[in-house]
Amino acid sequence: AAFRAALRGGGEFRAEYRLRADGRWLRVVARGEYLGGRAVAFRGIALEVTARRRIQEALERSEARLRRVQEIGRVGGFDIDLRTGENQRSAEYMAVQGHPAVARSEGHRDWVSRLHPGDRERAERHFLDCVRDGAGVRDYAQEYRIVTPSGEVRWIAARAVVERDAEGRALRMEGAHLDVTELRAARDALAESEARFRALAESRAAELEQARAEVRQGERLAALGQLTGGVAHDFVNWLQVMMSGLALLEREGLDAPLREQVLDGMHQAAAAAQEVCGRLLAFARRQPLSPESFDLRARLLDMAALLRRSLGPGITLVVEVPEALPRAFADPGPLEAAVMNLVVNARDAMPEGGTLTLRAWSEGARVCLAVADTGAGMSEEVRLRAFEPFFTTKPEGVGTGLGLAQVFGFAQQSGGAVTIESAPGQGTVVTVALPADQTVA
Repeated sequence: AAFRAALRGGGEFRAEYRLRADGRWLRVVARGEYLGGRAVAFRGIALEVTARRRIQEALERSEARLRRVQEIGRVGGFDIDLRTGENQRSAEYMAVQGHPAVARSEGHRDWVSRLHPGDRERAERHFLDCVRDGAGVRDYAQEYRIVTPSGEVRWIAARAVVERDAEGRALRMEGAHLDVTELRAARDALAESEARFRALAESRAAELEQARAEVRQGERLAALGQLTGGVAHDFVNWLQVMMSGLALLEREGLDAPLREQVLDGMHQAAAAAQEVCGRLLAFARRQPLSPESFDLRARLLDMAALLRRSLGPGITLVVEVPEALPRAFADPGPLEAAVMNLVVNARDAMPEGGTLTLRAWSEGARVCLAVADTGAGMSEEVRLRAFEPFFTTKPEGVGTGLGLAQVFGFAQQSGGAVTIESAPGQGTVVTVALPADQTVA
């Protein structure tokens, strides 16, 4: 058709068609010129462009796919000649901002006019700083808001590269911008959710701490009730002895032997009450102490001689006290009472016999002594409650449950500490740490 048209009207012939040759289809571009007058000849050239056309079609398909990806991802491209101000922008670039496609524009003011007022000064200043001659900046990146003609606010993330010449002059900027409105909204929603979660967690933590405080208060009240009940029970018994004794003493004609027996019982009750008061004061760290420097090694060795006679034949006493043990600074009287309480507890824990070890050593600014037995040991629950006043695992009427409480109070009031290591079937080790005399070299 193109050929016939050229013959009828004269002039140039131009056409592109496919031609079968050598068993394959070739794509051909042909051009010719009609020489005029009666049609005698038609001169021209036919050029095979199969490979070029294939490449061009592949490029067009690739560009179409790229445009589709850009449309889906809301990605736009831009190319700014920084010497002339000419700005070429893709259709996707303009579509994201709600404007029709514009091939090119001059300067950057139209971009600035689309910026959100809250971001306008910052975004333009950053752009100008990046494209300034001699700035040395190559990578440009920032996020800002734009306002579409319909009034919609969208967040844009722009990334670009600034090309410079050898003197550092900015020549052009090539880059892309991405619509991150949904991403920002999701990020803000996540931040809000995290804030709510933190507030909820803090509220739950406060509620849990309040519940724990109430439990601790309940435990303190329970311990106070146990302490009060124990003290009241013992004092009622002792007062009963004293009141019965006074009633007997008021009788006329009471013979001397019975009178002495009654007085002896009253003295024993008063002494027991006094001892309990002393142990309670020790546990409360209110007992009067008179700390002094003394030879702990000599004191323990003196006590060991008495302890061997009181432990009985079934228990072996082992004493491990070094000669170079530093002097202690504490009240030796309550210390001896504490050691005696620990030894009695260890003895009672070994009814079938065993080994009781009295050990001492120095540890920094403290001297330590430990009483260890090979008895039945304690469960973890018993170990944690061992220092509670009136808490005891012994049968009723055996012990007051104040021995370890006295040891604890004495150690704390003396500036030291006491610990218990024990497990069922593994025996028990009670360690008392006291201040060493720092005035002795």
